[in-house]
Amino acid sequence: MSIAAKELVVRQIEKRSAELGRQVLATADTLHRFADQLRQDELAAGTATVAESAAEFIERVGHYLQESDFETLVSDAEQFSRERPVAVGAGGLILGLLASRSIKIAAARRELSEGRGGARENSDPIDSSDAIPPRARRRPSRARKLESRVSNGK
Repeated sequence: MSIAAKELVVRQIEKRSAELGRQVLATADTLHRFADQLRQDELAAGTATVAESAAEFIERVGHYLQESDFETLVSDAEQFSRERPVAVGAGGLILGLLASRSIKIAAARRELSEGRGGARENSDPIDSSDAIPPRARRRPSRARKLESRVSNGK
């Protein structure tokens, strides 16, 4: 990768980080207003304190993202991953699971939109077993079996 391309990538990351920081700060502002509303209710005073603490933390993150340059972001990420490898591994696992679910959902939607997952034009409208997702066609769960026994008086 050429130096110009690297500089372009660095500028793009810094720009996106600043944009994300502004969005995070807007979220913190909303949470501050929510905490103020909660303070008006005596019963929600504890919740207001928690919301205010969360807003302050989110605000610090927003300022960090907005003000940090690429080198700072990278060195802090490296330091965090060295200090908390389990957290980084767990985060990677969670992101992987979310990605796999997103891909699975996108594939199912694509199949439905292409007509492969739903009832077909020439199929019997009464027999729509092909429209039922495979997961729903499984055998009844233990809870359903127990419900069935109770309702049948067995």
